[in-house]
Amino acid sequence: MLKLDLLNKIKNANENSRGDIIVVTKNKRDDLVFEIIWKLTVTAKMPVAILTQATLKKFTKNLVFYVAGIKNEFSVSKSDWPKLTKAAEDLSALGIDIYNVRGSTWLNIKNKINQSLGLATSHPRPNYIVIDGLENQRLSVLGKLRKLAKEIKIPIVVIAK
Repeated sequence: MLKLDLLNKIKNANENSRGDIIVVTKNKRDDLVFEIIWKLTVTAKMPVAILTQATLKKFTKNLVFYVAGIKNEFSVSKSDWPKLTKAAEDLSALGIDIYNVRGSTWLNIKNKINQSLGLATSHPRPNYIVIDGLENQRLSVLGKLRKLAKEIKIPIVVIAK
């Protein structure tokens, strides 16, 4: 369950137009990224841009399964299909943009963030950015992300492994 203080910290950073960086660590099998996305995007009605180390196919599938409440990704029963359909419909109505940044350089990550901000014509500008799966060797970009967050005045949530 997402800690209320973390959710409030992200909301407050957005409401105050502060470009903060919030670093959260997770276990390998943790659904924390999906919980953050779902709670803020649905309950707080905040569009999001997601940069992930996972393939887009894997990340999207896992997000749909999370929203549908299906824990077993190895078998889908007849009763699961309506849940998956509803989850996909619910997600498609939200302002969610997903980018793959696996193996990316700092410049590529920055370009993806800037790209997400330029999509204002098709989606609302994201209220926050989630970077999922930033590995330890990439943590050196935190200072650059902090500076960028202040420039764009949008909180960046980094979920590190």
